[in-house]
Amino acid sequence: MLRLYRLGEQAFWIDEVFMITMTTERTLGELLFEVPQFEPHPPLYNVFMWGWVRLAGISEVSMRFTSVLFSVATLPVAYLLVRKLFDRPTAAVTVAFLAISPLQIWYAQEGRMYALLVFLTVLSFYLLVRLSDSFSCLSAASYVTVGVLMGYLHVYGLFVLLAQALYLGTRLLINPSDLDVSWRSGGSIYVSIGFLTSPWTGLLLHRAIAPEQYPADAAAWLQSPEPSALVETFSLFSFGVTKATRPYNILTHPSEVFLMAVVLCLLVLIGLSTMGEIIKETNQFSLVVLWLVVPIGVPFILSVAVRPMFELRYLIVAAPAFLILVARSIQLMESRYLRYALITVILIGMLVPLPGYYTEPHKDQWDDAAEYVDDNAISGDTILVVPGWTWNGPSDAFNHYFSRDDVSINPLYSFSPQEEYQSAVSDGGDVYLVLSYTNEREAIIDSVAMATETEPTERHEFVNIVVVTYEVQS
Repeated sequence: MLRLYRLGEQAFWIDEVFMITMTTERTLGELLFEVPQFEPHPPLYNVFMWGWVRLAGISEVSMRFTSVLFSVATLPVAYLLVRKLFDRPTAAVTVAFLAISPLQIWYAQEGRMYALLVFLTVLSFYLLVRLSDSFSCLSAASYVTVGVLMGYLHVYGLFVLLAQALYLGTRLLINPSDLDVSWRSGGSIYVSIGFLTSPWTGLLLHRAIAPEQYPADAAAWLQSPEPSALVETFSLFSFGVTKATRPYNILTHPSEVFLMAVVLCLLVLIGLSTMGEIIKETNQFSLVVLWLVVPIGVPFILSVAVRPMFELRYLIVAAPAFLILVARSIQLMESRYLRYALITVILIGMLVPLPGYYTEPHKDQWDDAAEYVDDNAISGDTILVVPGWTWNGPSDAFNHYFSRDDVSINPLYSFSPQEEYQSAVSDGGDVYLVLSYTNEREAIIDSVAMATETEPTERHEFVNIVVVTYEVQS
């Protein structure tokens, strides 16, 4: 219910509209061969949604419903994995954390690939553990299949596979007799995954080496992370709270309950009074720690040393590992009452932001911005949309919600010369400026004021969008 509640209440944000554009205006062949030339993500989810929208349509509910299904399906697989690694109580606590995690709920209600990515990640670890304990051709084929799907779903799926390969390789080096996998069979598995994903990884490598041969740098918007991003990551994993800009923050100002829960959670992770027990479970903990560290640490290091690729939402692949570590650390504490207290505090901390998440707008309010312009603009008025790709580009979000042909609509950009602004408002009538994804809002507002020779009369703020009105008519 937490994942279904108010599923279609909020408008699509810019990335969801991009998904709609890709799946409704592109052929299957274009999604497989042309879109990867400029899209930062592999083509699998675009292809999957290409088929889905032809069955279910493009409403907010239908576009997000698959994420709900994948997020819910993650819970029983996580239970099986943690029960196999540790025990039933740890598995039950882990599933409870995953079930009400604000981060997991957020991406269960978004029409993007992240819920599926988490599902495949948890499933791949479960298959890896089974494969390590009892090798068979079927288990190997299942693991390879899921690994290939992860490779074609998201770049961070490759980091998950790296963590798993490091775990298997380390175990084979230290104590191969504990595993039912040999160097030969293990190597064959990862060679198979590498070969089957090579069309995408080869393109990815070539884009990094020769970006000038491609129409656009697909990851140009990413920035090199600060060390504080690592703290933000674990805050996001725990209670969905960060100081980062939207769309990541569920509550802008965490409550005291949150802060207390975070402190207690960190105390648990330090392993107070549990170090002796943790040592007895070295193999299990090494798997979960690699799952946590590699998909976070490797992109962070590469972002600092090579080029930016660290992004908070991508780290959702490591979030289950963090919650498993918390759950197991709690279960290893001797005091039953302390265990119950910690679980209760953490669950309360997770529940605190949910009312705000469900009731406060947090996705781009394109529907409300379009409704405001539609209610106030009259025939002959001019609509300026900046940046222009939110009207007639790959993420034409304003165009998705605004459909009038009796007004003049002109897409512009922050780098458009003043002459273009002047030409865009020359038809007369009032002017409505719809501003969204740009850091130069005030400069653009001034440019329109110069073009219309009038100061703004109204300014309305929506989530990630500003609508500014210029009354040009006398």
